[in-house]
Amino acid sequence: MKYSQATEETIEMVNEISSKLGLDIYGVKFEPIYVKKAKEVCKVVKANDFAKYKAKEEDLVFVVCYEDFFEGIDSLGHAYASEDDKFKALRLAMEQVSFDPEKEKLIVGCNSVLIPVGYCINNDEAVKSALYNATIMAKIQQDKKEEEDRKKALRTKKKQNKNQ
Repeated sequence: MKYSQATEETIEMVNEISSKLGLDIYGVKFEPIYVKKAKEVCKVVKANDFAKYKAKEEDLVFVVCYEDFFEGIDSLGHAYASEDDKFKALRLAMEQVSFDPEKEKLIVGCNSVLIPVGYCINNDEAVKSALYNATIMAKIQQDKKEEEDRKKALRTKKKQNKNQ
């Protein structure tokens, strides 16, 4: 299956960030889900009408999280990302959601701004976090490629042994 349920730990982080952002007072609900393959650590996606109907939530936003970043471990048994890394990644994604109370409209995404300005006032914490997350994503992809190459070499070796 393409999507899976996020862990309780991730759900709690999303709820904490949601309350800090203050969007819950407008009825905005964030729902974290895991995805097996991704090019980004986290992204926010406004729910379509069918998902809103099934969830009985008008302003529903999915926080799509790359499962290997949040739950994956490398070949040495270490977690790819710390709790702080996970929190920062979620916050960076979720800060792309806003609500216009005058128009009563949920707005998702800010295409021209990759790192929300309010998150990095007087420091470069958000920039460091975004760069670190990119490094972790590259490590995960490298580990997967090495595993695929190892399996491919093993299959080739078996095939050669079979043919002899």
